[in-house]
Amino acid sequence: MLNLIMDENNKLREEAIKKVIDKIRDRFSIGDYEIIEELRTYNTLEKVINQLYERLADWISIYKKVESKNQIAFVKRVIEELNSDSDFILKPSNEEKENIIEVGNEILRLNELREQLENKIIENVKKLMPNTSYIIDPIVAASLLERAGSFEKLANLPASTIQLLGAEKALFKHIKFKTKSPKHGVLFKEKEISTASKKERGRLARMFANKISIALRADFYTKRFIGDKLKKDLEERIKK
Repeated sequence: MLNLIMDENNKLREEAIKKVIDKIRDRFSIGDYEIIEELRTYNTLEKVINQLYERLADWISIYKKVESKNQIAFVKRVIEELNSDSDFILKPSNEEKENIIEVGNEILRLNELREQLENKIIENVKKLMPNTSYIIDPIVAASLLERAGSFEKLANLPASTIQLLGAEKALFKHIKFKTKSPKHGVLFKEKEISTASKKERGRLARMFANKISIALRADFYTKRFIGDKLKKDLEERIKK
């Protein structure tokens, strides 16, 4: 089982490095298709890291209670505990200890790739969509782009559609089964929206979508920077 997991993740890492990292070197011009592929690989890495983390946490819990503040810190702590040969409730064999450490190191390697990719996405989004990435998180902007399929399509979407990008399934259920209408999709990842009360999220998502729509048109058509004005106006409206 462990060998299967490791083989799958070795393949994932090799493919990610080959298909994505090579494409995002500075000698290439930044295009929307590159950001879309970067983000899809980034999301895949997130899922694999989370799955491996859950396996690691379950595995080490058999032998020792390990506590830490976050996911990566936890992994580092597990490796440290195993390498130091500290006290365990049950003592793992040397072979099993090595296997657990290898899973932990794999998580750390994948996380390093994820961080590199995240930084590249942010850099590329800021170049392609300076106005949009100024008023919302660049990763959220990249997520909107990925959902739309192209920069041109995204720039021509009405604000009401931008608001619900990523909520297609919920919208379909609403139309077909008369369930509650979704108030946001990808935009929920924006901090101001996700941390707001449920009552306020719909209003905030609508306000953000309106400004994003304007920002996208400026990014795609006029190439004029108006992000500071849009953000100031948005902040003032949020306070009301």
